[in-house]
Amino acid sequence: MLEIFNSKFFQQVVLGNTLEQWILTSLFIVATILGAFLIAWLLKKWLSRFIKHLEPESQSKIIHSVSKPLVMVIMLMGFRASLNALNLSSFIFSAVNSLYHISITLTIAWMIVRVYNAIHEGYLVGLFKRKEGLDTQLLPILKVVVKLFAWVFAFIIGLSNAGYNIGAILASLGIGGIAFALAAKDAIANIFGGITIFIQRPFQVGERIIVGKVDGWVDEIGLRSSVITNFWGERITIPNKTFTDGVVKNMDARGRYFINCTIRLRYDTTHQQLETAMKILKEIPGEFDVTEKNTWTTYSIGDYSHDIDYWYAVKVWKPEDVATVGKEFDKYSLGKTQVNMEILKRFEAHNIKMAMPVELKIEKEVQDPNLFL
Repeated sequence: MLEIFNSKFFQQVVLGNTLEQWILTSLFIVATILGAFLIAWLLKKWLSRFIKHLEPESQSKIIHSVSKPLVMVIMLMGFRASLNALNLSSFIFSAVNSLYHISITLTIAWMIVRVYNAIHEGYLVGLFKRKEGLDTQLLPILKVVVKLFAWVFAFIIGLSNAGYNIGAILASLGIGGIAFALAAKDAIANIFGGITIFIQRPFQVGERIIVGKVDGWVDEIGLRSSVITNFWGERITIPNKTFTDGVVKNMDARGRYFINCTIRLRYDTTHQQLETAMKILKEIPGEFDVTEKNTWTTYSIGDYSHDIDYWYAVKVWKPEDVATVGKEFDKYSLGKTQVNMEILKRFEAHNIKMAMPVELKIEKEVQDPNLFL
């Protein structure tokens, strides 16, 4: 075999290296690729035993998150080692060496981020939901901080290993940071808004809030923006600075959803019927599971009707309500529908008529054509 490589054909020089060197380097790279996949397969077997106590889905995510970056790391190391068999100029060798150190560091950071994502979704989210006293609002910011730290730290280490002066780079970034801060002032304002939400906690995930013209339930609180689902199921992303610059109403802080409406009865309604109507309105909400017993009614005389200002409350939505009434809006709409249908049913039974706006049009036949002249 060695005699074949010693022949004149394989000793021909191409790009500063013999064919023998190029072939051996290529074979080494191919062997490295095959070895990388073999090591990744063996690691999957070993890792599956180590994390067998986790859910199957979580196991799959963690193993998948490790395998691809690991293959990349081994391939980069093999590629770098194979270059030792070649005669490279100092410039090319230095450039390849710098690129290798940066790539290997960023690939390791990629692995760390992927593993953390798998642990975050497969373990931490469930843990924070099961354990009392753990704040689920910390999960999004924890995820962002871990990712940011991993990438920034890896980038700095990679540049340092590649031979760059980190002190000089950081100094130049400090000067350019002022210009960057001015250009990204909205993004920075959103981040500070997110930090304010986490510290002051004006609302939490799952609570119903009103901010500006948006009324809905908080699905996610991020470092830069938050997501609210409104009554129509639309997911609305709101920049966090909106919560610090404007007025935010936390509807769940009251422990109930108040509903107000005006019941208008015809002018020919008797006082006995009015008393019956107000009694019916007070009784109805206490007969349903999703509405509270307490109600408030106020009587007044309107322009064309007897007006009853009516207040009642739907109980605040809780996660355990999913099995019986569904999501947040389902409970709200169910309570409102049940009360309104029962009002209509009982008013019909007591012959209590609701008022309707009436437009009366009077026409007069004009006898004298000069009347309007």
